[in-house]
Amino acid sequence: MIPFGTQRMRGVMRRAAGALVGALVAGMLTACAGLSEITEPKPVLVPVSSVSVSPTAASVVEGNSAVLQARLFDELGRPLSDRPLLWSSSDTAVVRVS
Repeated sequence: MIPFGTQRMRGVMRRAAGALVGALVAGMLTACAGLSEITEPKPVLVPVSSVSVSPTAASVVEGNSAVLQARLFDELGRPLSDRPLLWSSSDTAVVRVS
């Protein structure tokens, strides 16, 4: 066994510390190199769970128009504002959408 305070022991400790620091730096560089390969997560499209239309009822005299608004919600009731909304009529002789 080498006494701790001797010149030889200090040299051994310096070499061991240097090797440890070298290994840590090499590990960090490897980890950092791996970070460049990480891609952004793809957005998950949350399904529409419900649609709210307002007003809930409208009476329109022929030749006039009404404005309706629809809001989309997920299953937790959170509004989904990033969705396109397409309005259409099943009978354009009765109602036209513009």
